[in-house]
Amino acid sequence: MSSGGVLTKVALRGIFAHKVRLVLSIVAVTLGAGFVAGSYTFTDTLKATFNTIFSDSLKGVAVHIESKGANGGIPASLATTLHDIDGVDKVVSSVEGDVVLVGSNNKPVQSGGAPSIGMAWTPADQTIGDPATLEAGTAPTGDDQIAINDKAATKAKLHVGDHTKVVTRSNGILNVTVSGIYSVDTDTGGFVGVFFEQSRALKLFSDGTHVFSMDISAKPGVSQSALKDRIDRVLPVGAEAKTADKARDDIKTEVDTVFSIFNYILLAFAGISLVVGMFIIYNTFSMLMAQRLRELALLRAIGTTRRQVRWMVLIESMLVGLLGGALGLAVGAGLATALYKLMDTLDFGVPSRSRVSINL
Repeated sequence: MSSGGVLTKVALRGIFAHKVRLVLSIVAVTLGAGFVAGSYTFTDTLKATFNTIFSDSLKGVAVHIESKGANGGIPASLATTLHDIDGVDKVVSSVEGDVVLVGSNNKPVQSGGAPSIGMAWTPADQTIGDPATLEAGTAPTGDDQIAINDKAATKAKLHVGDHTKVVTRSNGILNVTVSGIYSVDTDTGGFVGVFFEQSRALKLFSDGTHVFSMDISAKPGVSQSALKDRIDRVLPVGAEAKTADKARDDIKTEVDTVFSIFNYILLAFAGISLVVGMFIIYNTFSMLMAQRLRELALLRAIGTTRRQVRWMVLIESMLVGLLGGALGLAVGAGLATALYKLMDTLDFGVPSRSRVSINL
């Protein structure tokens, strides 16, 4: 056996002869690596999931129009003009506003930081992308009717035909009847989505003549950029058209910025853990080397060089680092999963369980 093989064998025997110190060193590395891995795993998973949700919301859209500045929004009449443009397939106008849904116990339904909004119901044949799926009842058709998402209905303990209240900013308390319960793929924990009949939503959440945004789908063979150029010619002042790809990129940038800040906070705790772990590892190895002075001196006495002794110590360090790092990745994934479940339990508005997979 070569001298390197002998030294490796001696190093491994020395390591496993001091199992307690080995375990303590590995635990220190595991904790530090686990917090770092968990921070990146959790934030990267949520970033990817939210990006997917927002991208899905633009599914089938070729051009997105939004209002720029405080000009009251986009004239609702623009939809008629857009329909006459060559290459336009569908035009969907969007109005929405903050609402509070009152549950069967006469208490507000808490969203836990997720959106709680009122919107205009769009029939499936007029929808771009995947429409909301009615699980029970019918779409809202009267001023006093609403449709609510299934998770909010469960939390509020409301069913089709129940009478309840919705609080709006501009119109105060509304007495409404639940006409339908729907589900959507782009749901998040705690989300409360209240659909009103289109004309009713327009009056509730705008001045009745303006909308917040418009989504346009293209006919087969018409590119996003070509359709955008045609739409730009008829846009009123204060409205901006973007291709769907550009709108997705803008959303992704905003999401990445938000989660980067959150990631820095988590990494601060991970950094503290690493510093503490470094001291533990350093002290553990210092004690280990002090207790092995006789062993190392004996090795030197029988002809082992300084370089060979350093190699033995490096072998031990690498083994601890590899084992601790591997365990840290597993611990990090576990921490990310536990943190997600905690936030989901507390209704912090994280994506629903069906949409989340931990990204390593």
